Amino acid sequence: MKYLAFILFVSFAFFSCKEERIEKPDFKNITDSLSYLVGYDFADYHKKNGNTLNPDFVNQGMLDALGDTNLFTNEEVMSIKVRLQKDQEVKRAEKLKEQLKTNTDAGKKFIEKIKEDKNVVFDKSGLVYKIVQQGTGKVAKPEQTALMNLELKTIDGKLIYSTFEEQPVEKVINTNIIGVQMAFTIMPEGSTWELYLPAEQAYGDEGIPGYIEPGQYLIFKIEFIKLK
Repeated sequence: MKYLAFILFVSFAFFSCKEERIEKPDFKNITDSLSYLVGYDFADYHKKNGNTLNPDFVNQGMLDALGDTNLFTNEEVMSIKVRLQKDQEVKRAEKLKEQLKTNTDAGKKFIEKIKEDKNVVFDKSGLVYKIVQQGTGKVAKPEQTALMNLELKTIDGKLIYSTFEEQPVEKVINTNIIGVQMAFTIMPEGSTWELYLPAEQAYGDEGIPGYIEPGQYLIFKIEFIKLK
């Protein structure tokens, strides 16, 4: 026990010393602070986009720009930018392909798992859903407007969007994603259903950058309040 306490003490002391070595520069004015932020944002942007930078040449480039000097001709600058854009497109395509495979595999496993739930309905249309509450009203037509609450989550439970804690929305049925449109052809007014949508019934292989990944399976909860 004493040995463990000693190890923890030494570890804590080591990391404390390590943290103490990282000293914040003495920013004397707004120019100093702005200069740091410009450098940070620039490096952070390229890091997130998968670009590797040489800090020495970044610094040289900034000094040359401030001194109105450029080591490259306009044609060379354009050539470098075109090459960078092509490299980024290749990296982006590879990442999307990897995400698509990962999400497709995860989605198939998820569907197999929910097959064990007796409350989940596998409709002949291809729609997979669970009835949270069954209404007794009319079924909507594609061109009709309905008042509804919507909640969109990933299959691992991450919330993407919800109106349940805010206000219901009015939407024309045929302006929704395919899976939701399919649900409204059989879901009576007053119902609350939970849909389990593959990519082809949701946002496809492209997804929505920053929100929904390529090929992502989604859980879509709908409360069909009333027709308008």
